[in-house]
Amino acid sequence: MSEIRFLQQADMPDVTRLFQKIFQNSSKQPSTALSNYLQRLYIGFSGEAASASKVLLNDQGVICGFIGVNYFDYLHDGQLLKAAMVGSLMVDNHEQDPLGGAKLMRSLLDDHYDLILTETASETTAAMWKKLNAVQLTNYSLDWLRIISPLKFAIETAGSKLRLLKFFGPVAGLIDQRKRNAMSHNSLRWSGTPHNWTAGQAMQCQQIDMAEFTALYHQFSADFASRPQWQEAQFAARLQDALQKPDYGQPFMVKAATKTGKTVGLFLYHLQCGSTARVLELLSHPKAASQTIDALIHHAAQSGAAAIRGRTQPLMMEAMLGKRIAFTHLASTMVWAKDPAMLAPFETGRAQLNGIAGEHWSCLSGHPL
Repeated sequence: MSEIRFLQQADMPDVTRLFQKIFQNSSKQPSTALSNYLQRLYIGFSGEAASASKVLLNDQGVICGFIGVNYFDYLHDGQLLKAAMVGSLMVDNHEQDPLGGAKLMRSLLDDHYDLILTETASETTAAMWKKLNAVQLTNYSLDWLRIISPLKFAIETAGSKLRLLKFFGPVAGLIDQRKRNAMSHNSLRWSGTPHNWTAGQAMQCQQIDMAEFTALYHQFSADFASRPQWQEAQFAARLQDALQKPDYGQPFMVKAATKTGKTVGLFLYHLQCGSTARVLELLSHPKAASQTIDALIHHAAQSGAAAIRGRTQPLMMEAMLGKRIAFTHLASTMVWAKDPAMLAPFETGRAQLNGIAGEHWSCLSGHPL
């Protein structure tokens, strides 16, 4: 009979091999970097007293499944709630135990959490969460894309399968630049943005360090009705990992200010010049959402991005309308609440989720472990 228990230090070699097999589709020996990172992420991360992650053992006592969990406090109406962010969910030999994933998920309901969250649920996983009375949050579950240089973007997209196309990147860049130079300063097109885009220059953008980013992050987070209540070490560890994504390129931590010097926006993205910038965090003063989005797009364009993409935040979505931004669904953000009354801020977009408050901050994405 199968068994579920909390992750232990001695389990890490088996969990790492399982991760390598399922998520990296490889039977090779896992790297030391991957082993060390999974251990840091899921055992004692940021000073947690014990692992919240769990393993599934088969009839022979061999680990055949795993669910990765990080927990933290969530502030809701002045009350601290215990929240679990669920990441890696994997089951080996699914045919032998088709309910293994569901068993792991259901086991979390016995761990006295007030909230259980995930932002990477596949269609299959989302259906399982719904059976546990979790709610799928549509406005948190979309990815957005804004094309800046169409030919560079097309070559980047097709070049993942046709590598020879990447040699045409410099030529495509020159053609895109000429087109962008010829566009009206206020032109809005699906195919690109003007080089001297007036709307994008309404804000003054400045790169900042980790200390200033942290202070501004907490300042803008205060606008959310429900939000993580980070311990200082927790947030510092997350931000440090969030910056380490060499597959995505150089990190840019930027504040956007009005002409009078008032900071009204904040964003963090990664970029390899000539490719698509990946936005991890985007926050703003409620009345400056539109200008902050314009500033982000313009800053990425000036840094050499072919396009810019990110995960939606409901409070920013209305401001994105009319900016020639496309939306698509790749994975779902889900929330389960012990008390249904706790769901209101999530269903109305007033809860802080995704980004550093989600899953993609970790080195499991954008880092060659």
